[in-house]
Amino acid sequence: MVFVVLWNYFLKKEVNRRKIVEQNLRESEESYIHLTNHIPVGVFKTDKDFNCLYVNKYCCELMGLSEQQIKTEGWLMGIHPEDKEKTIHWTNSIKKGVIFDLEYRFQRPDKSIIWVFGQCLPEYDDHQKVRGYIGTVTNISDRILAEQQLKHNAFHDKLTGLANRDLLTQRLELAIQKQKRDHNVRFAVLFLDLDNFKIINDSLGHSTGDKLLVAMAKLLQGFIREIDIAVRLGGDEFVVLLEDIDGIQEAIVVAQRIIQALKSPLVLDNKEVFIQTSIGITTSSERRENAESILRDADIAMYKAKQSGKGKYAIFDPIMHSQAVERLQMENDLRNALENNQFILNYQPVVNLKSGSIEGLEALIRWQHPQKGLISPLKFISIAEEMGLIIPLGEWILDTACQQLSIWQKQFNSPLKLSVNLSVKQLNYCLIETLDNILFRHQILPNTLTLEITESMLIENFESTSNLLYKIKERNISISIDDFGTGYSCFSYLHRLPVDILKIDRSFVHNLELNGHNQLITESIIVLSKSIGMSVIAEGVEAVEQKIWLQRHGCSFGQGYFFSPPLLPLLATMVLQKGSYQEYIKTRP
Repeated sequence: MVFVVLWNYFLKKEVNRRKIVEQNLRESEESYIHLTNHIPVGVFKTDKDFNCLYVNKYCCELMGLSEQQIKTEGWLMGIHPEDKEKTIHWTNSIKKGVIFDLEYRFQRPDKSIIWVFGQCLPEYDDHQKVRGYIGTVTNISDRILAEQQLKHNAFHDKLTGLANRDLLTQRLELAIQKQKRDHNVRFAVLFLDLDNFKIINDSLGHSTGDKLLVAMAKLLQGFIREIDIAVRLGGDEFVVLLEDIDGIQEAIVVAQRIIQALKSPLVLDNKEVFIQTSIGITTSSERRENAESILRDADIAMYKAKQSGKGKYAIFDPIMHSQAVERLQMENDLRNALENNQFILNYQPVVNLKSGSIEGLEALIRWQHPQKGLISPLKFISIAEEMGLIIPLGEWILDTACQQLSIWQKQFNSPLKLSVNLSVKQLNYCLIETLDNILFRHQILPNTLTLEITESMLIENFESTSNLLYKIKERNISISIDDFGTGYSCFSYLHRLPVDILKIDRSFVHNLELNGHNQLITESIIVLSKSIGMSVIAEGVEAVEQKIWLQRHGCSFGQGYFFSPPLLPLLATMVLQKGSYQEYIKTRP
């Protein structure tokens, strides 16, 4: 009897204890569920076979799935196809006791994709055997997108969205390595530079210039495949990398299409803007070792294209590299030439065809290079223009020529005339002040100085050039158009310009006595000039037959080796002392 009473007592006590434990467990579980349902982190719990036993509310919201869907492996179906393999590897590793974290993509039922960060830990029983797993899932989409944006910004141009130099370098290095493994692999690089982009920027504003660059980027993307890449290097320079091509002809076709497309205007802010591009092409056939050398050669080819005219392409040839090295050396030498007094002026007489008297001279610059000897201006003036050295060089030419003119005028007591060539870079209002200072310094009568410009300089920016020429003419300085008739056809502009002299280009005077076409053009220029009261000078007269023809057809003045080559000041002084070219010829060796 006592035993029964004691048994019932202890049984009741054990039942109560278990009820308390169960109550505590329920409360603990409720607290756990309450807690996990109110934190911004997905929480899940599984058995040892990864069957889901519990998932919190946030995890359901994060994945866009119900609790039941998640528990029936719906979450596995949502893992992004490209991430499933590494997710399976993750779960297998956890089962083996290897603990690590994982970032992967999850595709919701509405097709939206999120990035999540998963962590999972095993739970052990009293015997230290895995009885299940507990883990968390965190939405890291904002962080990943921010990182992707930073990475994109690091390898893309902010204005156009195209790839930048860093990404291009990576792609080129990969292409080089790919070709080293397989010599049949070919690729090509197109290096583009917009022609006269600075003029558009300066005239229409930088905002329009930026829009032009964006439009150019879109145009380039329309001509490439998915495996290719369009790049903005900076400024108005672009590059196109064409991969896995059959040969250079494919690159040429792309270049031709780009050039052809730009023959139509781009519409920016309701304005039609015309732009052209020069393109340099190089291919992987040269077997270069790095991206830098490929871009260098494509750049060299681009400059070759630009030299041949606007809207052209050129294919790199190894000889271009040696020419580029030579040009670089010339640039370095040019920087020192003016400071070291290496430039000299020669003077070529301008002769009255009827009387034979010397009416004036033209100042012609030469470069007395210490190693290479006498260098023609044809080889260095354009380089000096590109380098920005033409302004100080042009001022030196004007000053030195006027100083010599002053000496001759005093020596011969005559209003001898002298002409000086101008560069297009000198055609700005600083030129007026320079002229005033030089004329005053050397006490030159303005009407004895002639400034020569070319047709192309007139056409390039007619309005501003015209205004400047009128300012020059107000000072009674004569203006001559050099190389007239060489293709720019500015006959219609002549009556709007204060021009005094037309110089017939030497290409028309060459073989004049035999070439009917040249005769027709030359005669037309002579008739035109006389009809509007201008003088005419024929350049490049080298034979008596040319002189006779020109004189017979009304040309007043001539210049060329038939009369005299360009001379140093001392020899030019001797010619002036003779008074006529005939007397000079008698004494010429």
